[in-house]
Amino acid sequence: MTRRPVSLRRRLTVILVGVAGASVLLLTGVNTVVTQGLLDDTVQDHLVSVRTDRTAAVERGIEAVRASTSSLAADPGLVAAFSDFEAAWQDFSTDITPSQQRALEAIAREEVVAPAGDTAVPPAASLVPRTIAGRQAQWLTVAENPFGPDERAAFDDPGGDSTWAAAHAAHHPFLRSLLASTVADDLLMVTADTGEIVYSVSKHLDIGTNAVTGPYAEPALRALGDGLQQLTLGSTAVVDSSPYLPHGSAPTLFAAVGVRSDSEAIGALVLTIPIERLTDLVTGNQDLEVIGLGDTGQVGVIGADGTWRTEPRLWTEDPDAYLERLEQLGEEGAATAEEIRRTGSPVLVQSVANPAIEAAQRGQPFLGAVRDGLGATVLAGAEPVVAGGLGWVVVVEQARAESTVELWAFLRHLGLLLVILLPGIAVVGALAARAMTRPIRPVVEASDSLASGAVDIDLPELGRNEVGDLGQQLVGVAGELRRRRAEIGAEERRIEAVLSGIVPARLMERVRAGDRSFPDMFETATVVSMSLVGVPDDPSDADQDTILEFTTRITSELDHLADEHGVEVGKVAANHELFVAGQGQPDADQEAAARFAVALAPRVAAVAREFGLDVTARVGAASGTIGTGLVGTSQVSFGIWGDPPATAAILEGLAAPGTVLVDAAVAEALGSQWDIQRVAHPGGLDEDAPDAFLLETSGDATASADDAVPGRDTTHGVAADAAPGSHG
Repeated sequence: MTRRPVSLRRRLTVILVGVAGASVLLLTGVNTVVTQGLLDDTVQDHLVSVRTDRTAAVERGIEAVRASTSSLAADPGLVAAFSDFEAAWQDFSTDITPSQQRALEAIAREEVVAPAGDTAVPPAASLVPRTIAGRQAQWLTVAENPFGPDERAAFDDPGGDSTWAAAHAAHHPFLRSLLASTVADDLLMVTADTGEIVYSVSKHLDIGTNAVTGPYAEPALRALGDGLQQLTLGSTAVVDSSPYLPHGSAPTLFAAVGVRSDSEAIGALVLTIPIERLTDLVTGNQDLEVIGLGDTGQVGVIGADGTWRTEPRLWTEDPDAYLERLEQLGEEGAATAEEIRRTGSPVLVQSVANPAIEAAQRGQPFLGAVRDGLGATVLAGAEPVVAGGLGWVVVVEQARAESTVELWAFLRHLGLLLVILLPGIAVVGALAARAMTRPIRPVVEASDSLASGAVDIDLPELGRNEVGDLGQQLVGVAGELRRRRAEIGAEERRIEAVLSGIVPARLMERVRAGDRSFPDMFETATVVSMSLVGVPDDPSDADQDTILEFTTRITSELDHLADEHGVEVGKVAANHELFVAGQGQPDADQEAAARFAVALAPRVAAVAREFGLDVTARVGAASGTIGTGLVGTSQVSFGIWGDPPATAAILEGLAAPGTVLVDAAVAEALGSQWDIQRVAHPGGLDEDAPDAFLLETSGDATASADDAVPGRDTTHGVAADAAPGSHG
C-alpha cells in the first residue's frame, strides 16, 4: 500500500505556523523576564510614592489641627466666652437633689462603655461630677437636654436663673459654629486653677468633671495637662488616640492649647477628634483606587504601641471577612477578633508586628515583602510620622498577587496574539497553496463557519469557475440568513410591543413560552375604572387626526401616571381603561389607588387642553378579591374578574365628569386623612347598587361635590345597573 504524499499546501502551512509559533514563544519568554523586572520596579516606586504622599498628608493634618486649635484659642469671642463660663462656675451654690443624682448615674450607666481590654466600667456613682457646679452643669445640659446623646449640641438655652445658664445661652451658638469649622467633634473648656471642664459643645458626660483628677482624666486629659505645662504661648499639645469613656470608649485624638485673657492664663481649650477623621485623611476618604492601591492595597497608621490608629480597608469593606481571617490565625487571633466585636473596631485593639513597622518605628523607611496583620504576604512600605511626636508609622500594603496582575495581563495579550497570529498564518499558507492547487479550502472554511451559525463570512475572488460560483452562493446564503435573522429580531420586538399592551410584564415570558390559558392567583387588590368624557363620537375629517393623536398621547400619559403610583394597567379599550393596585402586596393598597384615581382627571384635562379638546375623565374605584390572568387559546386576552371590577365600573358610570367615586371598602381603608363624602343613591337606583363615596380632588377638571351625586350623568361609561361579577 503506497503512502499518500503530503500536499504542498499542508507543507507550507506547517512551516509558517511552526516558525510563527517558535517566534511568539521566544518573544513571550524574553518579554516576560523583562516585564517582570519593570513591573517590580514600578510597583516598588509606586509604593514609595504613596508612602511618602500619605505620610506628608498625615503630617499636614497634624499641623493643621495644631494651627486651627491655636487659632481658636486666640479668638476674642472664645476668650470672652471662656471668661464668662469660668466666672459663672463659681455662682452655683445649690446642689442637685438625690433623685437628680440617681438620674445622672443612670445616664452614665447607659452611655459609658468599657474600653478595649476591660470587662467593666467604673461604678456609676464615681462617674458623676464631684462638685456642685459640675453636677448642676451636667444636669442642665445632659439630663434635661431634649435631644439625644449625639444631638445635644443643638440645645442652646438650658434655662434656669444661673449666670452659667445665661452664659451658655449667649455663647453656645457661636462656639458651636467654631467647632463646625474644625475636624473635631467636641470643644472643651478646662479651667487653669481647678482643672474642671466648665463647658462642652457636644455635651458628653465629661462636662462638669475634672480633667486632671476626674473619672475620665486617664490617660488622655492628664497627658494633655502635662503637655500644656511644657508649651510656649500659642503652641498646641497633641495626645495620641485612646479610648475615651464619655464618647462610648471610642478611640479619640486630643489637641489642647492654653487660653489667656490679657496676660493671665485662664485655662485650656481641648478638642476631641474622632479616629474616623484620621482614617479619612490617610485614605483620601476611602478612595484607595484613586490613590493607586487597586483592589487589595491599603494604607494606615500604626501607633507607638503597635496597634492600628486607622481602620484597615478590609474591616471597612467586609467586617465579617476580616474577623474570619483573623480567627484563622489561632487562639491569639480569635481572642483579638472577639475583642474587636465587643469594641466595634480594630483601632487600639489589634497589634500588627512585622519588619516594615519595626523598621519605621526605629526611624528607618522600609520597602519589601512582609506578612500583614491577617497573615497574608504583601509588599509593604512604611515610614515614620515626625509631626506631633506621636510615634506613629504610616504603612502602605498591597497584596503580592495583585502586583503581578499587569504581568498576567501582558501574558494574556501575548496569548491572544498567538491565537490570532497562527490562524492568520494558516490562512496565508492556504492561500499560497491555493495558487498551486484548486481553491477549495476557503470555501470549506466558509461552509464550516456557516454551519456553526456564523453568517458574517467573506470570501476572496475565487475566479470564474465552479468553486467561484459555489463561493458566491455561500455568500448569498449568508446574506439571506442575516436578512432572516434581522426580520426575526424585528418580529420578536413587534410581538413584545404588542404583548406589552395586552398582558402585564410579569406574564410576558409565560405567554412567549406558549402558555395561552392559565389564571393568575386570586388576591386582594383595588380596581380603578376610568372613562373619558367629551370625546367626539362623530368627529369631522379634520378632527380625526387630532382625536387619534390625543388618544395615543393620553394612553402614554396614563401609563406613565400608573408607573408613578405603582399601579398596574389592567385593560385598555376605546375611551376606557382599568387599573389595578395592590397586586402582590400584603394589602389592597387603597392609598396608592386613591392617589392615582384623583390624579387621573387633572392629567386627562391637561392633555386635552393641549389639543384644544374639552375632555375629562370620571373614575370609580373598588377593592376586594379579584382574579387575574390570561384566558383563551386561539387569542390572548388578559382578564380581571371578581366583584371589584364590576363595582368600580358601576361607580365610574355614576361619577360626574372630573370626579372619583369609591366603594365602602376603599373609603374605610383611606380613613379620616382623606376628604371623603358619602353620596346618597338617587331615586330608582337598584337597592343592590354599591354605596358610593366621593373623593375630594383638585384641578380644572374637578367637579363640585354637588355635581358628583350619582345619577346626574350616566350617559358615558358603564351602566349603573351592570351586574357585578366579571370585567375583562
